[in-house]
Amino acid sequence: MSVDTVLDNHSIEAAAPDSETSGKFSKEKLLDYFNMAVSLAVVFYGFAAFWGPYRWAAEIQLSFFGVYLVKLTGIIVFAVVYAGLMIVEGLLARILLPKAR
Repeated sequence: MSVDTVLDNHSIEAAAPDSETSGKFSKEKLLDYFNMAVSLAVVFYGFAAFWGPYRWAAEIQLSFFGVYLVKLTGIIVFAVVYAGLMIVEGLLARILLPKAR
């Protein structure tokens, strides 16, 4: 069976964009961008000033391995801070915006 036959049998149709959301940002998407910006700010400031979660992650790496990797430390701090912000956002959404019953 050739690739052309498989593609002919399983054609993929492009989904039409939703007219309500095309070209607009949703509140959730804006909040996600805000969380990313805050996480990046924490990483960059932590790197520049050797402060906060960046310093803690670097010191943990130094204590275990005797050296720390700048890029790996930045990625770890970004992931942890971003995940923490997303968890807080989810908890606040549950508390402040209960589902309609």
